[in-house]
Amino acid sequence: MKLPQKNELIVLGYCALILLILGIAGVIFTETSAKGIFSLLFAVFFYLILPWYFIMLNFNFDMIERIILGMIVSSALIPAILYVINIIGFKITKLSVIIVILSIVLFSIIYRTKKENSS
Repeated sequence: MKLPQKNELIVLGYCALILLILGIAGVIFTETSAKGIFSLLFAVFFYLILPWYFIMLNFNFDMIERIILGMIVSSALIPAILYVINIIGFKITKLSVIIVILSIVLFSIIYRTKKENSS
């Protein structure tokens, strides 16, 4: 399984850095607890940024297009999958959300590996 290259992970690092700066600013300028702000920012990173990044690596878009389309795809895909899982009979819990997100990331990496091997 081929993981993303170093130059592709730089964008993911920038997103994490921006969220960290926003979290620090939120702790300084608001009365909200640091635990609440950083748990929210981690949820945004894990729910929106991580899946879109790995999904959009499989397409040939510019970086700005990748960011915009990826967040839209991620915010539409994960609730749709969770809805189907709920209809099947599984409860929607924190664990099921984590499993869905990690399976999307894993599926994207496997798909990219197979696509590069077939080329």
